[in-house]
Amino acid sequence: MNARSAHRQLCLVLRGGATRRFHSIPMLTQQTVADHSANVAWLCALLNQGTLRAELLLAALQHDLPEADVGDLPSPAKRRLSAEMRAALAKLERGVLARHDHTDYVAALFKQELRTLKVADVLEGLLRCAHEAQLGNSHIAVVAARYRRRSNSSLASLFRESTILRPWAPGMIWVGP
Repeated sequence: MNARSAHRQLCLVLRGGATRRFHSIPMLTQQTVADHSANVAWLCALLNQGTLRAELLLAALQHDLPEADVGDLPSPAKRRLSAEMRAALAKLERGVLARHDHTDYVAALFKQELRTLKVADVLEGLLRCAHEAQLGNSHIAVVAARYRRRSNSSLASLFRESTILRPWAPGMIWVGP
C-alpha cells in the first residue's frame, strides 16, 4: 500500500468514524459511527465465541464508514426505499469505499458471517436504546419499538440458538421504556 492510498483510507476512517448516529431524535449521549462499529465488532466476537475471521472483524468496523459521504439515513427511511433505490444506495456506498481504496469486507463475508454482522448491528442498536432509556430519554421509545419489532422477527431464532444470547433474550426482546 502506498502513502496516498493509506492517507485516503485513514481519511475515510476518521470522517466516517466521527459521523453522528441517531441524528434525527434527541439523545442524552451522542454515539458516533466509530463507537457503534467498535461495539458491533465486539458483539461479532462474542456471538462467535471469540473465533472469527479477520474479514468479519474488519466488516464490522467498516460497515457504516460510507456514511461519511452518504450520511446516516435512518433505518425506517431505508426500509421505505424501493428495491431500485436500495440498490442505488448500496452502489453509492460501495463507490465511497472504492474511492478511498477500501476493500469491501462486507462483500467478502460468508452467509453466516453476514447474518452475524446484521444481528450484531441490530443488537448494538437495542443496547444503545436500552442505555438511553435507562438514562431517562423518553424520545428513544419510538426507536426502541422499531428495534424490538426487528429483534422479535429477525433475531428470535438466534436468541434461541445462541448459548451466549439465550440468557439475555427476555431482556433484549422488551428493551426500552
